[in-house]
Amino acid sequence: MNPQDVIDKVIGDALHGPMGTGMFKVTYIDPAETIEPLARAPTCLVLPYPISANRYWRSFAVGGRAIVTLSPEAKAFKQEVQWLASKAGVRKPLTGRIDLQVQLYPKRPLDFAKRCRKDPDGWEDTIQCIDLGNCEKVLCDALNGIAWIDDKQIRRMLLLRESPDDRGARCVVTFSEMAVTRTQEILL
Repeated sequence: MNPQDVIDKVIGDALHGPMGTGMFKVTYIDPAETIEPLARAPTCLVLPYPISANRYWRSFAVGGRAIVTLSPEAKAFKQEVQWLASKAGVRKPLTGRIDLQVQLYPKRPLDFAKRCRKDPDGWEDTIQCIDLGNCEKVLCDALNGIAWIDDKQIRRMLLLRESPDDRGARCVVTFSEMAVTRTQEILL
């Protein structure tokens, strides 16, 4: 049975069955027309290791009201992210839905070989590293107005904590605009 036959059956059952009166909407989403990245190539940015969210925002009281603002460290981080994005060819923020991938590379400690010999399977778990949720919030805030207008545009996100390597602590951010799913709607 093809998708249109299924819709026709649902409509027929609704119109002629025991509950078959009234107005309703049937939406069929073709699996072949799901949200997919657009044909344009994704943008990849290699950014510095993000600062902690605890150091990103500063709060203080003025006249009994709490004020939250970016810290000087956060402003410097955001400025560096903007410069690196511009250098990578990002000219204006994307306006559509965003597909985002974040790869976080923690700093490899000097004694990594010793740690690896001691615990070959779990030595990476002993490395000091910002948690992925903290990383995501700081990066998305820093990229607001640069890579996209607002982080509420992000529809798909993959966060990865990678193995430390000899290239230093960093964050690799890959993003692209997504196509919107087309639906077929029937209104009775």
